[in-house]
Amino acid sequence: MNTLHKAFPLTPQKLESLSPIDLAVFDQFIVRFSKLQEIMGAISSAAQWLKLREMRNQFAHDYPVYS
Repeated sequence: MNTLHKAFPLTPQKLESLSPIDLAVFDQFIVRFSKLQEIMGAISSAAQWLKLREMRNQFAHDYPVYS
């Protein structure tokens, strides 16, 4: 997040202007969170799995607003 904070809030124009390095950082953030979720595969209930999946989707698709 420290590397990418200048891109938030993310807009189509900012997304188009990101460097290949910044795009790679975005991709790695999403991939690593997904892997963490897979590692936590010993989840005891469907409700817990759904909550973690929802969190992953928020990280992958919702972008925080920095002031």
